[in-house]
Amino acid sequence: MLNTKYNSNSKKQKGFNLIEVMVSLVIFSIGLLGLAGLQQVGLQQNTTAMQRTQAMSLAYDMLDRMRNNKTVDYSTAAWSLTAECITTACTAAQMASADKGEWFMTVNNSFPNAYASITGSPTSYTVSIGWDEKRLGLVPTSCNPPTPTGIKCISIQGRP
Repeated sequence: MLNTKYNSNSKKQKGFNLIEVMVSLVIFSIGLLGLAGLQQVGLQQNTTAMQRTQAMSLAYDMLDRMRNNKTVDYSTAAWSLTAECITTACTAAQMASADKGEWFMTVNNSFPNAYASITGSPTSYTVSIGWDEKRLGLVPTSCNPPTPTGIKCISIQGRP
């Protein structure tokens, strides 16, 4: 008699372990999806921080160039990539033109749909860099205020 009672209980328990394993796999899969989402957000935030750091570095680079050439108004100076101020002597205006040209090209090569501007006067400049941070295809036209909405801008004021 004991044997038949044992058999009837074992029939009721058939497949229960399989259900437990399947539930565990579902819970484990949801956890892995959560970890993948966290990884993706972390990578996006890291890219954003890198872009902001690079923009700050480029803005300070331009302010340093202005400090080295205080006699020229960089906000009104034309920019050019033709001035060879490394191998030959240049005037202050040619140096400013070469500095702006090199800086604009570096900004454009560093950011998607970049915007760069230098405003102010020789006593106080504002250097601005704008870019499409989320790569939505937006093209910056201004940094004060950032236009269009969704553009990230860094503006730094400095005195040469």
